[in-house]
Amino acid sequence: MDQALRRPMPVSWERVARLIALAFIGAMAVANVVWTLQTWPMGDFGTYWTAAERIREGGPIYVGNDPLHSYRYSPWFAWLWVPLTLLPREVVAIGWEIALLAATVAVAVPYLNRAGLPLALLLVPLLFAVSAGGNVQALLVCALLFGIDRRSGPLWIAIAASLKATPILLVGVYVARREWGRVAVTLALTGLLVAPMALYDLAPLTERVTGVEPGLLAISPVAFVLVGVATAAVVALFAWRRSRWTLLAAAAGSVVTLPRLFAYDATILLVAQSRSAAQPRSRG
Repeated sequence: MDQALRRPMPVSWERVARLIALAFIGAMAVANVVWTLQTWPMGDFGTYWTAAERIREGGPIYVGNDPLHSYRYSPWFAWLWVPLTLLPREVVAIGWEIALLAATVAVAVPYLNRAGLPLALLLVPLLFAVSAGGNVQALLVCALLFGIDRRSGPLWIAIAASLKATPILLVGVYVARREWGRVAVTLALTGLLVAPMALYDLAPLTERVTGVEPGLLAISPVAFVLVGVATAAVVALFAWRRSRWTLLAAAAGSVVTLPRLFAYDATILLVAQSRSAAQPRSRG
């Protein structure tokens, strides 16, 4: 009996691997947060602000002189910023940052549990960092996470699609539920929000892309199209089979098919915490 008690406990290598992975992810998270606090770039805020200023001055929204910091969203978002340019820039910047950071915290809350913590450590610091840059990403992820299952869900998907394009794949959630009315509303709203782009010169959106911007499009337009078609087909298959993984597949697909791909774009995966796409009914 004494010898049995002295026998060493077997090592759980799976548990050790998980702890190492969690420590590595945690270290990355800390490094990301520290870098963000040291720099706080606000570059995207400047992009939105200058686009609105160009509208006020009667100039173009889309310019191609700086492909990494040029406005590339649907015009309606820049129009919303026009009245803000009448206020002191510092005041608007502070208010915008507060909204983004509040959205980041709201997105993180559902993941503050044992199962969600690794994903939160991996993605929430990226969301924090891009919020420090003033990018709208945190508000979009928050709206999708908490809104996709509500009656207003088609509007949130349409807004995200009009700004980032590929979140339109999230309409697969409604296809999986056979909510064809919501599919039609989502597509119609997206069309209405994107249509004003036809009023502007879109040539700058295609200038200086190859070899300059990050993402598959800059490497090979043909490969980008093939991957996009294949990804849409996979999401459609999941949705048609009413798979409970439809939402995750659509979120992942919206990352893979982005024309410009940055690390923070992976934060769209956080919307997968919403209810299963296979559930037939949504909240009011």
